[in-house]
Amino acid sequence: MRYFLIVSGGLLVLISLFRGARYIADYDILSIYGKGYIWGNVIIFAVGVLLLVWGIVKAYRKAHGKGAGPPFGC
Repeated sequence: MRYFLIVSGGLLVLISLFRGARYIADYDILSIYGKGYIWGNVIIFAVGVLLLVWGIVKAYRKAHGKGAGPPFGC
C-alpha cells in the first residue's frame, strides 16, 4: 500500500507538472476555461503531493515502529 501511494503520488505530480507547465506562463491571457485547466492541474498536483507524503510517512513508520514521527520533523 505504501509503495502504491508513493508511486501514484509521484505520477500525479509529474503529470500535472508536464500538463500545466505549457500554459502557466500565459495565465493572464487564458480564457476562463484555460484558467480552470490550470487550477485542475494545481489540484492534481496537491493530491499527488499529499499521496507522496502519506506514503513516505507510512513507509517510515513501518520501518521505525508505529509510534515513530514523520521523517521530516513535523
